[in-house]
Amino acid sequence: MEAGGGADLGALRLWYAQAGTPEMTVTDRYDPGSRSYELEVAQLVPPTPGQTEKQPMPIPLAMGLLGPNGDEMPARLEGESEAHHGTRVLLPNAERSVFRFEDVAAPPVPSLLRNFSAPVRLQGVPLERLKFLAIHDTDPVARWDAGQQVAIRVLLDRVAAHQSGQPMPALDPDLVAAMRETLSDADRDPAFAGEALFLPSEMTLADEMKTVDVVAIHAARESARYELGDALRDQFATAYRELSDPGPYRIDARSIGHRVLRNVALSYIAAGDWREGARLAKAQFDAGANMTDVLAALGVLVDTECPERAEALAAFYERWRDDPLVLDKWFAMQARSSLPGTIEAVRELARHPDFNRSNPNRVRALVGAFAQGNQLHFHDASGQGYVFLADEVIAMDKTNATTAARLVQPLGQWRRYDAARQGLMRAQLDRILATPGLSANTYEMVSKSLGETG
Repeated sequence: MEAGGGADLGALRLWYAQAGTPEMTVTDRYDPGSRSYELEVAQLVPPTPGQTEKQPMPIPLAMGLLGPNGDEMPARLEGESEAHHGTRVLLPNAERSVFRFEDVAAPPVPSLLRNFSAPVRLQGVPLERLKFLAIHDTDPVARWDAGQQVAIRVLLDRVAAHQSGQPMPALDPDLVAAMRETLSDADRDPAFAGEALFLPSEMTLADEMKTVDVVAIHAARESARYELGDALRDQFATAYRELSDPGPYRIDARSIGHRVLRNVALSYIAAGDWREGARLAKAQFDAGANMTDVLAALGVLVDTECPERAEALAAFYERWRDDPLVLDKWFAMQARSSLPGTIEAVRELARHPDFNRSNPNRVRALVGAFAQGNQLHFHDASGQGYVFLADEVIAMDKTNATTAARLVQPLGQWRRYDAARQGLMRAQLDRILATPGLSANTYEMVSKSLGETG
């Protein structure tokens, strides 16, 4: 470890003794006269039940300095005789720690928490700086995280517009430019490009909201996917075509990365033009080159209202009905579908001959995937998603109380939603609690969900 003080064993134990994720805020100042640069790191560990006062933690802060063109700059702390090149690790261990760098030729952009050096929340980074890092950061993890933070802010602005009844703002051209840059440079690291092109999930966006609005989140994210698919139509089509691999299946890192990137391109093609997406997805599904490509194609079709959808689902079932683990995926993909009518479809699947409540994996594949992986339909305003989950908890409790208790968890999040949904979720928790002969496991989980005030 470097500047900021050594960390003794007692200090490091704070990571395990204190609950909660530290929040880090960084401010910086550059003085052109003295060619010096100060990086001030403030940290706060938010209070949690039973721990209202927290001590500062030693935070390994892997970082580097980037110049105006994105190149790495040498970083020499005050008192050091030699500059470090590339990534170095600082150790802020107080509520406020200041690091002063000398002989800095130009105002730098700090790249922080490289390679996920510490599990903290970095706050207060200006949007323009994040956009710069999303394109130029030399550390893949930091570059990916910056891109995700840009996308989160852009999508949350669209969520707010939807909530206020305003038209969605045009997609930030800098986000489109970053996606285009990622695609053009994808050959250097196709696996990274595939991950970087994914927009933050609906659950990730929900975590950023005090009161979750599942309808606005879905509308904001899907409209952004459509605009990206349309704006980068030619680039995604080229990537999909050029990454085709008719040869034997290979499991080296580059081949895996190519498959990831090609399937991401397919998903954006479908988002921008569902007819073309359905056509390509069905052809990829029928080719059956490997399970990765088959599942990716089926995933596109499951979210597309088209004749190819039913054909592919029927064919997949017939091919894999005797392989329990693969058939689990068939149940789960339908449970996560964003199409209208999914609640009814999930209820129908719960009556399917191959749905067996004595098989916890199958229950998780259908019920768990719906309740935890389908925010839009589980939280449907009708409350029918909550009714379905409560029905399954009550049914499961008679044969597998452990699994039943675990299924309660999505209903236990009721405080995060609007008043109407809160009432609907609480009603189902009350219904479960009133079930005669309820197991101790499920009773405890439900009563805690109803009684917690934090």
